[in-house]
Amino acid sequence: YSGAASGNVTFRKSDFGSAPVDGYYVKTWIIKDVPTGDYTIAETGAGIDHYDLSKDIDEASVTVEKGETASVTVTNDYTIHAYDLAVTKTVEKEHNSVAAPANAAFTLKVVLGNGSVPVNVAPNEETAAYVANGSYTFTLTADQTATVTGVPFGTAYTVRETNIPAGFISNWENNTSSGTMGEAKVELEIINTYFESDTIDLTVKKEWSETNAYTGAVTVTLYKNDEATTQTVTL
Repeated sequence: YSGAASGNVTFRKSDFGSAPVDGYYVKTWIIKDVPTGDYTIAETGAGIDHYDLSKDIDEASVTVEKGETASVTVTNDYTIHAYDLAVTKTVEKEHNSVAAPANAAFTLKVVLGNGSVPVNVAPNEETAAYVANGSYTFTLTADQTATVTGVPFGTAYTVRETNIPAGFISNWENNTSSGTMGEAKVELEIINTYFESDTIDLTVKKEWSETNAYTGAVTVTLYKNDEATTQTVTL
């Protein structure tokens, strides 16, 4: 840029290349043949959707002197928005079932991105920090919540139950829920419903007529839904 005492320049993301320098992408704007005097450098429009912006300066003053080169550096730090991914375990029972086992444990796998990085989650731990492309395994009981903290906007996730104790069914299709992190905390709930039929003792008593001279035996069979079971007794 040359010769003018005022003007604008636009930097685009593509101008910065792909190789960072000391952690920053750098672009230099050089104005040649500027008359001596005092100048102000101001930056506008630096915001990026879904990122927080921190700038070391919004506006800087610089003095151009004859035969000297004046310089101003504006440093922008961008932090992508990040939120928690939380999955709560709820245990219920069918109305005609016995109570669900109090300590039933469920294995929950959380995959972020391509899930190529195993993340160690300690036993009984319910919270773990975000790792890019992390794969987490939690063990939950009723009313516990597994949380991955600080998951960046736009991250794809898949949550899957891989171990459901006998007698339980999940309200999730294929025991799986998938999505993409947006601009809010993601709160999921898995409801596992338990069924085990209650039992009773059934007593069968055969009374013979006093005038019946029959001395043999009869076989009694238990039926369920009009179908014979294997439960029989001879009287």
